[in-house]
Amino acid sequence: MPNAFFRLCFTILFAGIILPLNSQTYSRADVIAAIGQSVGYHIIGYSDDGIVIGRIDTIPGSPNPLSDFFKLRLRSLNYILNYFATFSHKLPDIDPDLSDAEIKEALRNDFVSDTVLVSLIAREAACFLNSKNAAAPDLICKKDTIKMDELLDRMVKFISISGTTPEGYFKTKICIGISDIVETEKIRLPHVEAFAFDVVFSHYDDSINGSREIMIDNAKKLYRLNLGVNPELRLNRAKGAYYAFLISDPRLRQLAASNYSEMKDALAFVIKDL
Repeated sequence: MPNAFFRLCFTILFAGIILPLNSQTYSRADVIAAIGQSVGYHIIGYSDDGIVIGRIDTIPGSPNPLSDFFKLRLRSLNYILNYFATFSHKLPDIDPDLSDAEIKEALRNDFVSDTVLVSLIAREAACFLNSKNAAAPDLICKKDTIKMDELLDRMVKFISISGTTPEGYFKTKICIGISDIVETEKIRLPHVEAFAFDVVFSHYDDSINGSREIMIDNAKKLYRLNLGVNPELRLNRAKGAYYAFLISDPRLRQLAASNYSEMKDALAFVIKDL
């Protein structure tokens, strides 16, 4: 197996979180324990370039506010953890001689020992626990305040024109590792960025108004424009126009608004104009 860079490859396994059932006080240590017990890696196989292929599994656990937080994040936690880890640092190459079980354990240990990642997850957990009136004296919920346009601006930057075909058609893609976030955002808001990517990626295959449909529809609009004959200039102009088309698409705004309403208790930001 080649050295693997784990990108969109994590599997989240929601196991029972071992906490006293009669306790309603949660600490940072509880969050760390929950991450360690909740994050699993069910490896199905490997792609040709060494990226792990996995899936999401769930195992019902004892109900409590902290396990409820992870359940709420079920749909998106794989993308969230992946994005937070990428924001924190590039995950190391994995020794090709390790077994699958050893790879799973190595990555779990890497997550739990990552103080930046733990702080980001703990901040979201604190906001959720506060919304449920659960005591968490050493967990601080600090919510950023943003506008909807700021969220949409980050969402569209995960959707990009990656190039052109030999025939001159534009190629589009969604990717965590390749985006214009780094080059355009002076102030990084990892919670907002992670949520933005989650909304785009998790609704990619929706049959109605999914992000794939939105991507294709707006890419078609580019062919109405005379973007020039110089290939490099044409590509750069297409990228700018594509972002403008996407951010103005009401379907993308609706996706953002509906997902925010569903997840807002566990998000570390507020959209003030929603």
